[in-house]
Amino acid sequence: MNATQRPHGREHAPADLHELAEIERLLRSDGRCENVRVEIGADGARIYYDTSRLNEHARGSLTASVAAEVVHSEAWGLATIHDPFELDDGVNVESMLTVLHDPPEGSR
Repeated sequence: MNATQRPHGREHAPADLHELAEIERLLRSDGRCENVRVEIGADGARIYYDTSRLNEHARGSLTASVAAEVVHSEAWGLATIHDPFELDDGVNVESMLTVLHDPPEGSR
């Protein structure tokens, strides 16, 4: 696909994805969580991670830290926080943040 075939607003995606990758690296290096994954869609992304059900304070602090990283990024905005996020099997130990691709006005 060449530059003229890219969907609207995705011209800057590679640089913007570096910000998400940095958030993912920070999560992976944090001892309070595991099973970190980021799913990227057309307009945004979902950031998932597992935390200990036994330590709600650590989970809340971690979620606040992730939210702050997203808010301070250049190209991403926080849409929703699901903490805890209920999995299909009814287990409530996974956290999920939905972020939207929201680059600065001049870069669109």
